Amino acid sequence: MMQENSGDKIQEVLSKAIHVTLLTGMPPYPDALFSLMTWRNVLNELGVPYSLVAVGLDLQKAPGHIEHISEVSAKLPVQQTVLKLNLGEGHVEKVNYEEKEGSLVVYVTPKEGYIKKGDVQRIEDGIRSDVLITLGIHAPQDILQWPEEWPQWFGGNKTLINIDINSHNTAFGQINAIDADRSSLSELTTQLLIHMNWSIDPQSAELLYRGIVNATRQFKQFVKPETFEIAAYLLRHGATTQPDFIQDATSKSTNSESETVNEHEPEEPNKPLGQVQPHVTSKSLAHPIDL
Repeated sequence: MMQENSGDKIQEVLSKAIHVTLLTGMPPYPDALFSLMTWRNVLNELGVPYSLVAVGLDLQKAPGHIEHISEVSAKLPVQQTVLKLNLGEGHVEKVNYEEKEGSLVVYVTPKEGYIKKGDVQRIEDGIRSDVLITLGIHAPQDILQWPEEWPQWFGGNKTLINIDINSHNTAFGQINAIDADRSSLSELTTQLLIHMNWSIDPQSAELLYRGIVNATRQFKQFVKPETFEIAAYLLRHGATTQPDFIQDATSKSTNSESETVNEHEPEEPNKPLGQVQPHVTSKSLAHPIDL
């Protein structure tokens, strides 16, 4: 099972965060969106600035009745590249640039002396947030628009939190909350918030309950006793989902009022539920936007 201190580590990081980016896998399934918006509520309550990204999100096809869904960007931010010039004790007189024949040409004029070739250093900084939370992303290469080594952007004063329920997750974060025993990201998110002693508000309880209902096709698959316990917990904390909200959870309709097909496929789809032996990994722990 997931290490008990995962929630504690996440809580510690978020309490000190300056800006957090939340990123779902592609495509952004309903379960991931419900989890994303719940973490959004947590950050909002903490007073931490945030950016929400669900690449490929089509608001017309998103599940209905999700408050603040318009805050989610459907596009990743453009990767920022920083050039560092070693000036020693000198200073810059002026900086100019121009776009020329498909290239950006930068002219740097020092107040005195000159800048040698070895004084120029290229620094890649793909994300400006000091915390990135990935939801349902199994491996770095799942983010096609970023270089495969993008997790190297994190470390030091930047933290990558990797939350997933897939047993094949490569544990690429500094904090890896991975639990393949959970039915959904929404169930895992609920468990993490419980470990954080977080008081789940009714709106978040509703989101998480809808995520579980969707991912389990109304509790028909991927369920364990803990799934029902979590669902009951969310109902006690204000989830009031009505049948008309969830009746289409098993359909492939793309109508905005329905919950489209669930987040993940079973690891061993031909086995009865009781025979599936999930493998659990655990490790210690949108318009373009400017992150």
